[in-house]
Amino acid sequence: MDFPGGAPSIDVLADDAAARWDYLIARREAVIGAIRARTGDTGEYWSKRVAAMGGQVRVDADRMAPPLDRILPAVEAGTTVLDVRAGWGRFAIPLARAARLVTAVEPSGVLVPILRENAEQAGVPAERLRIVASGWREAEVAPADVVLCANVLTPLAGIGPFLRKLDAHTLRRCYIVLRATAMDAPFTALWRAIHGVPYPRETTHADAVAELDDLGIPAQMEVFPAPAMLTFESPEVAGRYARERLWLGPVGQDARADALVGEWQATVPVRDGDRWRIPTPPPRMALIWWERDARA
Repeated sequence: MDFPGGAPSIDVLADDAAARWDYLIARREAVIGAIRARTGDTGEYWSKRVAAMGGQVRVDADRMAPPLDRILPAVEAGTTVLDVRAGWGRFAIPLARAARLVTAVEPSGVLVPILRENAEQAGVPAERLRIVASGWREAEVAPADVVLCANVLTPLAGIGPFLRKLDAHTLRRCYIVLRATAMDAPFTALWRAIHGVPYPRETTHADAVAELDDLGIPAQMEVFPAPAMLTFESPEVAGRYARERLWLGPVGQDARADALVGEWQATVPVRDGDRWRIPTPPPRMALIWWERDARA
């Protein structure tokens, strides 16, 4: 596996949080890049993800799922909020019902229309939820009392400037939400069976805290149970989602992979009421936060 300038030494990986973060990103991209090259996958990530998730990209603005129950106490009627990479609005929309203004920054041309539609369906007016179709690094937005960046950092290289801009746009408190259980945890055994290599681990909440510490940003962190992993309408839908997470090509391209996914689909998903779920240990989520005036 080749890295620009060569792979970092063990000492650098142990002591330099930014180098460790970028090494993990590069290692994961190299593994997935090789798989995509083999399968001929050139699709845009969010187009595939939204197709696989189906109705999971709709927002229930009344649902108080973690970590909203921990963030909303910091949001009052006069509070301004900045939601960086807001996705389809699962946090921005409930927050907009409590805050004076939420500015939702989202660069994906696939997700922005879904965010607008979800806001309209939730009855959130444009004067309460401002959508900025932009990446964070180039976004020109005003600082806000509360800044939120949820489930964004994990695949990003060179996050130092990204974190510094979050900090600079925070008037009171900044929150970062990260999974403490890998999104693909249910598929790691299947990944190894199909691809013949271990699942390349993602950056974690612990890596993010280490980088914040190196930047001189004194963060606190809480790890707590997360909402259940995705549930599915049928085992077949679960199988389609597994294929998407495993970066597989179309059915028929790899007979061995098709057989392994078919066996997984027939034996792993279990009925949960009127839906199906993948039995795994309870997932966990990490909430990282800091006060802007803590360094006064």
